[in-house]
Amino acid sequence: LLSNWENEIEKFAPTLSYFSYYGTKRTLQESDILLTSYDIARRDSDILKKVGIDCLIIDEAQKIKNSDTTIAKTLKSFKAKYKIALSGTPVENNLSELWSLFDFTLPKYLKSLKDFTKNYAQDIEINKDRQKIKKLKQITAPFMLRRLKTDKSIINDLPDKIVVDEYATMTKEQASLYK
Repeated sequence: LLSNWENEIEKFAPTLSYFSYYGTKRTLQESDILLTSYDIARRDSDILKKVGIDCLIIDEAQKIKNSDTTIAKTLKSFKAKYKIALSGTPVENNLSELWSLFDFTLPKYLKSLKDFTKNYAQDIEINKDRQKIKKLKQITAPFMLRRLKTDKSIINDLPDKIVVDEYATMTKEQASLYK
């Protein structure tokens, strides 16, 4: 992922300086952009928190969808003027994942997780409450930029989907546990 971002910066923002804070001999350098991984950000959070951050952008933000993880708590503790979360799958399991992404980008906007669950998640997930769905969309839509893979303007940038079926035989015990 880091090399992808290095290539994107060189291609689309060649006037900005950057460095990758990664590897065993990490040292901070003066630059416009600092690139690092989730694990390094967690491990070196005390060092990185001393860096003045104007804009903290996290890619593959599904990494922080569980708000109880150490990495989610660590990234949410970073101070920055602006925070942006990029994710191709903002919600996979339940609405608490959406809450966690918003808690990173706009802390307290959706109130506490307990309040969010009581005011939205329960009614939407259990009762499929259309009014609550509509209300949640209304309050979150202004802060979300969404592209669909069916969008003709981006379809050329996406590689063809490759599906490879792999079959595995289960033991009798595995099959019974699966059933």
